[in-house]
Amino acid sequence: KKSFNWLDFDDLLPLMLSLLQKDSRCLSDFRAKHRVILVDEFQDVSPPQIEILKLLLDPYKPCITVCGDQDQSIYGFLAGKASNTFKEFQNLFNNTKVIKLQKNYRSSGVLVKAAAALISRNPLQGATSAAAGAYTDNSLGSRIVLSPFKNAEAEVKSVCDEVERCKASGVPLRQMAVLFRLRSIGRDFQLALAKRKVPCMNAAPEWTNNPVKKGVVLDLLAYVRLALSTTDEEAMDRIANKPTRGIGKTALESLAKYSIRWRCSKFDAAARVLRLETEGF
Repeated sequence: KKSFNWLDFDDLLPLMLSLLQKDSRCLSDFRAKHRVILVDEFQDVSPPQIEILKLLLDPYKPCITVCGDQDQSIYGFLAGKASNTFKEFQNLFNNTKVIKLQKNYRSSGVLVKAAAALISRNPLQGATSAAAGAYTDNSLGSRIVLSPFKNAEAEVKSVCDEVERCKASGVPLRQMAVLFRLRSIGRDFQLALAKRKVPCMNAAPEWTNNPVKKGVVLDLLAYVRLALSTTDEEAMDRIANKPTRGIGKTALESLAKYSIRWRCSKFDAAARVLRLETEGF
């Protein structure tokens, strides 16, 4: 990674934290530019992000607002801990003002009551959770139906049966939607509905199943990578002959030999060969 001047996602936070800790001038510049800080989805922040926030805030007059939900966290694999995060924040700032947003404007009464009842039984938060006191002025709406399935095929069939039942009862298709967590299962719904001659549109198609689109995207990324670092051999190999310009396997093998001999990247070796051919050996 270092030879290619690459960074992984996991490198970004430690390097940022290290920069702010070691470079006082850089830290001062950041503080001057960001006097007021707002953090959204605060329940998902990790310990390094907390440390970065501490550094960015003016130690004499901190001005920060965070917004989040202590009952949810989907980034546990990145060390985000919702319950601990909010407690730590209140410990850091003794004069913290907590505003609970408990009124729901979007969901039906049944959904809000069910969610509040479920969250109130959370052993970590329980009745103290803001969501446990959630309410809405909306109508109750339809009852919640829980349907367990043995496999994906049974789930798709059941959902498609329900779509046809609603259609037969007079519900327009434009008022129906199938929500799913895994993008890959969308194709299963599409195929099943197509067999039943029910028109539909997948709002989140699995584009990676299309080798043409995937190839074009990877080619473009390879050009960007090579522009950022001429030592990126993988990117060089990918786009050396794209579009076709007479650089085949044999030419790349020769460039590899030259790069070893001259102790440089294949890209730089190619530039040197071109220069020698132009100027003469």
